[in-house]
Amino acid sequence: MTSHYGRAEGEPPLSLPIAFIVRQTYLTLTIQSFTASQTGESRLEALMHSDRTGATRLLYIYELKNKYPGKRELVNGAGDLLLAMRDSILEGDYWTDSPSHGTIWLHRVSKKCGGAERFEDIAERWPDEPQWRRQGR
Repeated sequence: MTSHYGRAEGEPPLSLPIAFIVRQTYLTLTIQSFTASQTGESRLEALMHSDRTGATRLLYIYELKNKYPGKRELVNGAGDLLLAMRDSILEGDYWTDSPSHGTIWLHRVSKKCGGAERFEDIAERWPDEPQWRRQGR
């Protein structure tokens, strides 16, 4: 994930490792996100497919919980991610009311995510991910 939070004009964005857990049933879709300092949960989700372009997008509104000593802050945001590479990649943009914005690039590492409740759990379970960053970015 890249973020423009706290960056001056022209300054390169921050690069941060992030993990998503996407759960889908016939009737529901939920997204959880994890970084070392924040957890997020979707409040509204939609999979949209365009017959004109063939593109499928994951659109969502979410709430982040920031973990700061002595303070708990909620941040709201939205994301628009393109489903690509035979449904193994999600990439696109996000925005928050903090205010921040940036890009997200995710690749599927597993279809089984039980027991992953924190970023540390995910990093421990899949330690071979190259610093949790997209190569070449």
